[in-house]
Amino acid sequence: MDKILAVVVAYNPEIEELKGNLDSYAPYVDRTLLWCNSPFALDYPNVELCGDGTNRGIPEALNYAWHYAEENGYQWLLTMDQDSKWENFCDFRDLALSGLVPEGIYTPRIFEQEVSGDFIPTNELITSGTLQSIRDVRAAGGWGTDFFLDAVDVDFHIRALRAGIKVYKLGKGHLIHHMGDVVVKKFLGKPYTTVNYSPKRLYGIYRNHWIVIRRYPEFAQHVKAETLHSYSFRIPRIILGEKDKFKKIWAIFKGTVAGLTYKINQDV
Repeated sequence: MDKILAVVVAYNPEIEELKGNLDSYAPYVDRTLLWCNSPFALDYPNVELCGDGTNRGIPEALNYAWHYAEENGYQWLLTMDQDSKWENFCDFRDLALSGLVPEGIYTPRIFEQEVSGDFIPTNELITSGTLQSIRDVRAAGGWGTDFFLDAVDVDFHIRALRAGIKVYKLGKGHLIHHMGDVVVKKFLGKPYTTVNYSPKRLYGIYRNHWIVIRRYPEFAQHVKAETLHSYSFRIPRIILGEKDKFKKIWAIFKGTVAGLTYKINQDV
């Protein structure tokens, strides 16, 4: 039977919350690596702590896990965020490994999303909750190391597309995934949400996505469309409902300029 290795990247986690999230999937994979981007202790069955407690970002952890899986006979890698948890992970896992869905990378529907049938092709891929075969990770060349956090998943997705690998969102099980500090507000009586990313985070989001768009122009049209669309809803919501609005808008501008002027290495 195929073996699954899970990897979780954690930075200053709330330990009890992390344990609760692990409960939703760690007992149902063969082993879990918990990569420590900050110092902390955790005792959990079949979980191996790795990393040195220094914040090294996301790609180093994922590439470590990929090579660990190759060296120890795992066929699949489940990548997770510390603050994500599963509902019915076993249903997702069993469908992915059943042979009833096309070969590819499998990503979950996020809570309340609907999927017609067992799977749909998708351009939505986030690191958390994604199940990829070690063969496909190898074909994609692993995770790029020139990003620290933001767009790591987008860059990997496009590497997979270039290698002829498709991504499918599965209809069984779902992920509860947190994005920023979401707050619901109202404008003219209508509710809207803000995610309250910091200026530093907004800079990284826009810089890195524009680098991806320029690096892979033939594959990244959907990323360009989503990035441009985000200006139309994120900036008004920052102005209406968030603190430090001018710092955040300035960070978006600076990140965009940095991404558009970054020297692209076409050999990546």
